[in-house]
Amino acid sequence: MKKTKKILITGGLGFIGTNLLRRLLKNSNYSFIILDKITSAGRLENLPREGEYKKRVSFIKGDVASKKAVHEAMREASVVVHLAADTHTASSLKKQAQFIKSNVIGTSRLLEASSKYDIEHFIYISSSEVYGNQKEGIEMNEEHPLVPVSPYAVTKLAADRLVYSYYLTQQLPVVILRPFNTYGPYQYIEKMIPLFITRLMRNLPIILHHGGRQTRDWLFVDDHVSAIERALNVPLGMTKGEIFNIGTGKNTSTKEVAFLILDMLNKNKKLIRIEESSLPGTMGNVGISKKATKVLGWKHLMSIEDGIERTVKWYKKNRKWWDRFIK
Repeated sequence: MKKTKKILITGGLGFIGTNLLRRLLKNSNYSFIILDKITSAGRLENLPREGEYKKRVSFIKGDVASKKAVHEAMREASVVVHLAADTHTASSLKKQAQFIKSNVIGTSRLLEASSKYDIEHFIYISSSEVYGNQKEGIEMNEEHPLVPVSPYAVTKLAADRLVYSYYLTQQLPVVILRPFNTYGPYQYIEKMIPLFITRLMRNLPIILHHGGRQTRDWLFVDDHVSAIERALNVPLGMTKGEIFNIGTGKNTSTKEVAFLILDMLNKNKKLIRIEESSLPGTMGNVGISKKATKVLGWKHLMSIEDGIERTVKWYKKNRKWWDRFIK
């Protein structure tokens, strides 16, 4: 019997995990276990070191694909928020086995252990990429067809369905969130928005593929983690076995995003290069999140303009955090 409420956050040193942990430390009295293998995207220095916060967080270095590491982390946990994943779409084309290990086998390990350790609540952070490209005439809500277009997306869908199968067959109390394209502080610079910011800060050009016309539903990280917080706090009877889209319902082109960043950094337009070359990924998807609003009481609060402004300010202020990644 677990005496105190402890939340296990897998991938808790990464972009979403770092922002989630900081929010929950401020807004709750829970204790936390962080399981992370430590990579370029997730570093030990991301853990809060301030006073009482430090006492409420324990860290285990380990891979979610490791049975030993997972069982060590699970022993004291009451709740699991599963964020750990390899996420870079282009990399998944060359490293499919690695993505399968992290995203599918890792999720399987956690699910197996969840049954053994009587986990009260399992929240899986899936991805809007499981939908693939939006089908003409069909809203991209939770009932949209699942047709992933990259190896990364395929592994996220496999894990998504594995989680749901444990609800159906073992009554594991799972909740699945499918967030759209998240950005904000602490995001590793391989992703588009931090890549654009950090290159422009160094007066280096940025390339807009697809002619800059590709549009996405951009979700600020504070809105993303507030949805996870709502999923933790809403009565489980309302959410168990449910799937929720987490998006803004609006799309913005990569060209518009690039020029927002350019203007905020007061850089020359010549640094933007537009090409017709393509990269793998979905095109023009917009999340419909009516269910999250109705059941979780969640809605996004941050506009793309304000979110980009806050993100630019963070990367300007925290150059030491990302400068080491520059080759």
